[in-house]
Amino acid sequence: MMMMMMMVMMMMMMMMMMMVVRAVQLFERCLRQYEKLRKREAFLDQFKKVAIFQDNLDEFDASREVLQQLVDEYAAATTPDYINWGSSAPQPPQQVTFFLSSVPGGFLAQR
Repeated sequence: MMMMMMMVMMMMMMMMMMMVVRAVQLFERCLRQYEKLRKREAFLDQFKKVAIFQDNLDEFDASREVLQQLVDEYAAATTPDYINWGSSAPQPPQQVTFFLSSVPGGFLAQR
């Protein structure tokens, strides 16, 4: 029974990793397509008629950067050292204390 549960858990972890890889591929494709459209300035004339985009297209560039950060983090999540990703120095582990909450059947975490 225990062996079966371990196998099921391993299969679930493998499926989750496959979903992460597919998500990264999807977001990378979005980035490539955005770069092509931005380079050609395709469809931008309609956006430039809106007040927020009249002076510049910084909102698009900021959104592109957010998507790139998402791709980077998804890619980092597939590595064994993901826990240290994004930190310049290793952070000490935080202790989390759990206690029963007043919510029926729930737990609350207190840092």
